[in-house]
Amino acid sequence: MTGKVESKLAEGNPAQFWKNIDLVKTKYLGEEIIEGEKAYVLQIDNALQVMGSQQVQASSVQQDGLQKVSGKLWISSKTWMPLRMVMIMNASSEKMVMNTTTTTDFKDYRQVGSMLHPFQLVMKTNTEIDTSGMSAEDRKNSEQTMQMMQSMMSGMGSFTIETTDIKINVGLTDDLFDGTKLK
Repeated sequence: MTGKVESKLAEGNPAQFWKNIDLVKTKYLGEEIIEGEKAYVLQIDNALQVMGSQQVQASSVQQDGLQKVSGKLWISSKTWMPLRMVMIMNASSEKMVMNTTTTTDFKDYRQVGSMLHPFQLVMKTNTEIDTSGMSAEDRKNSEQTMQMMQSMMSGMGSFTIETTDIKINVGLTDDLFDGTKLK
C-alpha cells in the first residue's frame, strides 16, 4: 500500500534442515549406498518439520485427517546434504485409509557461493486407498469419488524439478512492485 518494498528475514534456512530434526523422534538406521555414495539413514517421525515446513502444526495436520507424517532421510557422508527423502503420509477416516508415499531424490549438487544446492529434484508419489472399513454399499456409492481421487493422486506420479539459475543476495528492483505500472 505504501509503494515501498518491505523485507524481513526468513524464519528458517532450508539449507540447514538438520536444525529441524527432533532428536527424540529420530532414529539412526545405519548406512546405505545411494547412487554410489555412502549415506546415513535416519527414521524421522516429524518429516514435514524436518524439510522446512515448520508452519504445519500438529493440530492442523490432525484436523485435515492426517494421522501421521513420517519418513526416512538419507544424508551424504561426504557433504552432510540430503540425498533422498521418503515421506509417508497416512490419512484416515472412520471408513477409509489413504497412504501416500513421496520419494524425493536430491541430485546434481553444485557449489553456489557458500552453499551446496541440488539442481535436480526427482519426485515420485504413490497413493494407496484402503476401503476395507466400508460396507459394500458405501464402497459402491463412493466408487466414482474414489476413482477420481486415485486418478488425481496418480497424476502427481513422477516429475523432475530442475534449477536453471541461482543468484545469492541479489535483490529485486523496487520497480517490479510499482503498482502504477499494472495494466
